[in-house]
Amino acid sequence: MRQIILLVLLFIMAAVLWSEEVAIQDTVMQDTLSVAKPVVTFLEFGSTTCIPCKMMEKVMEEVRVDYGDKVEVIFHNVNEEKKLSGEYGIKMIPTQIFLDSEGKEFHRHIGYYPTEEIAKVLLERGIAPDEKQ
Repeated sequence: MRQIILLVLLFIMAAVLWSEEVAIQDTVMQDTLSVAKPVVTFLEFGSTTCIPCKMMEKVMEEVRVDYGDKVEVIFHNVNEEKKLSGEYGIKMIPTQIFLDSEGKEFHRHIGYYPTEEIAKVLLERGIAPDEKQ
């Protein structure tokens, strides 16, 4: 009888310790995800042969550097991603679409879009560039 009670107690202790470890891991994972989640997603729809699209490459890199983890920049080649381009209603390139943290579109622009103009759109949303060091 003592052995059964001892086994049950050991099982309960193991279950409690395991559940605490899982809870700690879940908390760490949630903290990591909340820190890494961008405030804005900047979708660039274009192609590798379009001249204004090529000009946007520098702009996209500047936004990546200036805003760090606050803005995720993603390029979509309309020639290779026709279904996605259709879902976003892309008619002309380059087209820039800005999504909030919930994935809802809040701004769209067609044509070359200078970094300074993008900065104005982001600032209207309360997003400033990272501090220069």
